[in-house]
Amino acid sequence: MPPKVKVTKAEIVKAALAVVREHGAGVLNARTVAAVLNCSTQPIFSNFQQWMNCGWRL
Repeated sequence: MPPKVKVTKAEIVKAALAVVREHGAGVLNARTVAAVLNCSTQPIFSNFQQWMNCGWRL
């Protein structure tokens, strides 16, 4: 049985939007989003395999 998902895709998107609203798009990366979520970057990269191609338009 796979482990439980602790950080959902929706939470990642909300955290990314919070980073952009507070600091601007220039600082948006997996580490800053992980800091907001208080987790490692692993859940972010497992949900979005290619960070730059995740389809977000800023």
